[in-house]
Amino acid sequence: MSDSIMIALIESTGSTLAVLIPSLAALYLSRRWFHVKRLEDSYESALRDIQYLLTVESVHCELHKENHGQSWRLKARHIANNQGVFWSQRNTYSLTQKHLDKLEYRKKSSRRLRRFALKD
Repeated sequence: MSDSIMIALIESTGSTLAVLIPSLAALYLSRRWFHVKRLEDSYESALRDIQYLLTVESVHCELHKENHGQSWRLKARHIANNQGVFWSQRNTYSLTQKHLDKLEYRKKSSRRLRRFALKD
């Protein structure tokens, strides 16, 4: 091969790689960002479900207390424990609210950062 063909081949390979490498990196990072976003949305949904179930338990116990004089909350939890289902007590209503507040703060701060980046 002549020198001019070899130079042209090297230049075209270099320019192709110069376009390909950042494109692949952007693809990888965007997929990763969407995966993290999907996990955060699932986590938020799970926390809201936990809050809902704790609220339902509280309302149910109040109704029992009004009708029968006692809430039976501990008895119901004891029966659930005997069936092999245990509550870690790491997800109380107040703790789930703290986690939801943190998620909301992260969403707001990431929106502000995007808005700031777009201004430049």
